[in-house]
Amino acid sequence: MSDAKVFLVDDDESFCAVVASLLKSVKIEAETFYSPMDFLKAFEGKSEHIHNACVILDMRLPEISGLDVLEKITADPLCPPVIMLTAHADVPSAVRAMKSGAFDFIEKPFSGQSLVDLVQKAIDADRAKRGKMRQTRTLMARLATLSKRERQVLDLVVAGKASKQIAEELGISIHTVDNHRAHIMSKMHTDSLADLVRAAVSAKNKAP
Repeated sequence: MSDAKVFLVDDDESFCAVVASLLKSVKIEAETFYSPMDFLKAFEGKSEHIHNACVILDMRLPEISGLDVLEKITADPLCPPVIMLTAHADVPSAVRAMKSGAFDFIEKPFSGQSLVDLVQKAIDADRAKRGKMRQTRTLMARLATLSKRERQVLDLVVAGKASKQIAEELGISIHTVDNHRAHIMSKMHTDSLADLVRAAVSAKNKAP
């Protein structure tokens, strides 16, 4: 996992050094921030360029609480998964963290292996999420290449209408409908009607 990265936000310098060394041993780069404000400044506007990553964020920080930092960064849909650290069995804070979008939390002290396992799980989740987002952007870009008439035909295909029904509804020939459908399938990069319907439904569900 040599391309993986962890943003470690904790004001305990000795703890950060231990965690960074642990992550380095499994080929995960760690960028450390002792100040939550420094982290927020570094993170702002950069999430689009962060890949295969996660954030390890302490609940108790100077200047601003870890929970407040969490709520700020998870407002960004591109925020990588966030693992919250706590030195206390603070159930209300843990619940608030999960509701605010934390990926998971871990209580200090913890074993090195348990942290590594959780970090790898979070990075895998980030990779999967960004892969899906790339697929969605590709799908929306393909959909945008369709003409107005092709969009009309596609909507009716998705509605389950046969070529004859589409032809009657749009006042065109069946041959023209079939030609439109072939062009749509080519533009959407689909090989079958089932794939076309699946892609169209997926695009509609993700459209703003």
